[in-house]
Amino acid sequence: MQKEDCWLVEQDVTFSMPGGDGDAMQVALDKGQYLDPINDQMVLDHMRGDSELRDALMDQCTINAMLAVLFCCIFILVCSYIMVQLVIGIILDNIQAATVMENTTVGQDDVNEFIAAWEDLDPFGTSYIHVKQLTILLSQVPPPLGIRGLPQMYKCVQEIILDVDIPLRERVYVHFLEVLHALAGRVAGAEIPAEEELRIHHRLVKRVPEGAPLYTAAHAYAAMAVAGAVRGYLQRVALKDVWKALEREDFNEVVSCGDEVGMSSRLMDVMQAKGKSISPADAKAYVRRLTCQDLSDEGSDELPQIQGNLRSKSDLPVNLRHI
Repeated sequence: MQKEDCWLVEQDVTFSMPGGDGDAMQVALDKGQYLDPINDQMVLDHMRGDSELRDALMDQCTINAMLAVLFCCIFILVCSYIMVQLVIGIILDNIQAATVMENTTVGQDDVNEFIAAWEDLDPFGTSYIHVKQLTILLSQVPPPLGIRGLPQMYKCVQEIILDVDIPLRERVYVHFLEVLHALAGRVAGAEIPAEEELRIHHRLVKRVPEGAPLYTAAHAYAAMAVAGAVRGYLQRVALKDVWKALEREDFNEVVSCGDEVGMSSRLMDVMQAKGKSISPADAKAYVRRLTCQDLSDEGSDELPQIQGNLRSKSDLPVNLRHI
C-alpha cells in the first residue's frame, strides 16, 4: 500500500504561505514532485484550501485497508445474490415450460410421430400424399392426432375425416401443413383474438398451396363410399343367379357368370369353411360346368362329392352370405 509520498504535483506552482513563526514562507513546487501526507501536511493543507492550487494536486495514496475489505465483501455478496437469482429464474422457467408441455394436448412428441408417419408415405418430400393414404397415416399415428391402438380403427378414421376440414389439392392430394393443422385443431383448437389469428394466417399462408379448395377430404371419402356401394351392388346383381343355383340341389342349370376365377376361389372358400378340401383344378372345372356351356353328362361324375356338400346359402362363409 502506498501511504508515503503519494500526492503528485501535476504542474509547476509557486505560492506563499504562513510559516511556523508567523512569517510568510515562499514555496515552489515542480511538476512531477511528490508530497508526503505527514511531513508536508502544512503545504498540502494550504494547497487543498486554495481552489486554484487544489487542481495542481492528485491524490495517489492507497485508500484505507478496511474500506477495501468492506468493498470486497459487499461486491461478493451482491454478485452472489445476482447469480442465485439468475439460477433460480432459469430453473423456474424450465419447470414452467415443462408443465406447459405436459398440459398441452398436442406435444412435440406427437408432432414428431406425425412427421415420421408422413415420411413413410411421402419419401420424396413433396409435402403431398393421396387422399386415400389418410387412412394409413391416421392408423400409424398414435392419439391424439391419430388412432393407432384404438378399437374400430376404420370407424374412427371416418369420424375424424368427417369432423375436420382437410382441403383437397389437385382433386386427389392433401398437403402436409393443412393435414397437421386440421388434426391438431380438432383436439387442441381454441379461440384466439382476431389480430393474433390474422398474424398466424399471414405466416402460414406462405407455406400452403395458393387458392381456395373446392372440396375437402370428407367429400373424397364420401365419394369413395358411394362408389364402393355401387360396385358392391353391381357385383351382387351379377352374382345373384349364381348363388341361386348354388342354393338348389340341381347343379346342371346354366348360370351366367363372367368371373370364372373369382367363382372358383369363392367355391374353395365355401368348402374350406365346411371343413372339406377341394383342389383348385376341381373347383375350376366345377365352376366351368356351372357357369359356362358344358351341359353334357360327360364328366358329370368328376365332382360328385361337391353336390352333396353345398346345399344352401347358410353353407357360405359369413362374409359372403350378404352377396
